[in-house]
Amino acid sequence: MDVSIVIVNYRTSALVIECINSIIKNTQSIDYEIIVVDNATEPNLADELSDLFADRVKTIILEDNIGFGQANNVGFRYASGRNVLCLNPDTIVLNNAIAIMSEFLDRKENAGACCANLYDENMQPTHSFMRVLPGLATEINRMFLRKPLAWIYGNNFEHNFTKSELAVGYICGASMMVKKQILNQTKGFDKSFFMYYEDTDLSWRIKRLGCKLYSIPSAKIQHLEGKSYKRDKKGRNRQKSLQIEKSYYTFLRRRYGKAASLIILFKQILDKIAKLRQCE
Repeated sequence: MDVSIVIVNYRTSALVIECINSIIKNTQSIDYEIIVVDNATEPNLADELSDLFADRVKTIILEDNIGFGQANNVGFRYASGRNVLCLNPDTIVLNNAIAIMSEFLDRKENAGACCANLYDENMQPTHSFMRVLPGLATEINRMFLRKPLAWIYGNNFEHNFTKSELAVGYICGASMMVKKQILNQTKGFDKSFFMYYEDTDLSWRIKRLGCKLYSIPSAKIQHLEGKSYKRDKKGRNRQKSLQIEKSYYTFLRRRYGKAASLIILFKQILDKIAKLRQCE
């Protein structure tokens, strides 16, 4: 088996079906399996997917919602592929992206993981990776209106506009393909993260093994981000914002130890300044 594709479902069965259809339509020249893990939301999903795709999809129904990262880890345990793709349910594979990424990992010895170029629902380039890991550098960058890193990396800071693979700081979990042997060494996503920044943390731990992370621009996937979240009349989601902040702080503490407190304080000061500017 070349690739195991793991998709975690949380009240997004219609999106999961669309995602699987795009995989089957566009994936060629490799052997792959699809593993869907339901986070205790749709108990009839296994029957539904079986009716639609017969034995092409393995479905695992969890008894509890254990979070995005841990649900992926369950899927990883069933994965028999040489490479494992963590694929969001709200994605549509646009070309032979899965084969392109798998073939890259097979030939790039120092690569631990790679990602596709992501596009939003309007097919505009969207966040696919970052060239540096979040932390002091990104907070200082925010203080200077995000210009320093833009000067260094140009428009290739979060999306690859070149025609070549790029080494990056972390890759977005929406299309994160990892060598199975590396997953075994890292033990997958860390249980400290219920949702958000689990991909950043795993990227960091892969790099600590001496491996590199790469963006593959020829692999193209559409990411219909946030379709599973309820929003208020202004398009905001308070629960999502709080979870992102909590996970970000968890990542900072894991990576920076005691120094994380200073970075968190710095961020909070910048947040207050930003709010004051909005009120002006």
